[in-house]
Amino acid sequence: MTELTEKQLIEIDKRLTILSPFTVKQNISKKTLFQKCQKWRQTATESFDDESIHDAIEILGLFILNRFKQLKLKEVLSMLNFNLTETVAGQEIMDIGLGIGKREGERDGMRKAKREILFSQLEKKFGNISPIVRKKISYCRSSRIDKFATALFDFQTMEEAEKWWMKNQTSKKT
Repeated sequence: MTELTEKQLIEIDKRLTILSPFTVKQNISKKTLFQKCQKWRQTATESFDDESIHDAIEILGLFILNRFKQLKLKEVLSMLNFNLTETVAGQEIMDIGLGIGKREGERDGMRKAKREILFSQLEKKFGNISPIVRKKISYCRSSRIDKFATALFDFQTMEEAEKWWMKNQTSKKT
């Protein structure tokens, strides 16, 4: 596509302006790209009917993101003066992000709950929890908490719990 110029595309059909991102070099300055994006958006707005304008600008934005991978989504949206959340694709991206956020939140909540249960079990069994064990539990991975929770049934004293951490420490990061 880089063999054709932006001017040639527009001469063929103004609606081909949405392919313009593929006619410029990838190392174009952001300032120049911003100006071109504004021009492309204006041409697309003038060239497409009312029902198609939104789709055309969305496609233009996707082509810009594809061609200039170093750009952030916000930059492209700003260049096109475009609200992605008003599009089906934008809603899908938001749904994906929300799903990822929800799963991360659930995992974090599960880790926190495991720690709290473990603290309760230790306090019930030994009274005060050693600061060493409390710190280790607070910063360890979920899998280590699971192993420690299982080993807890074998401990008779808090010192045995501390020894377990020292013996089972595989790296600086527990």
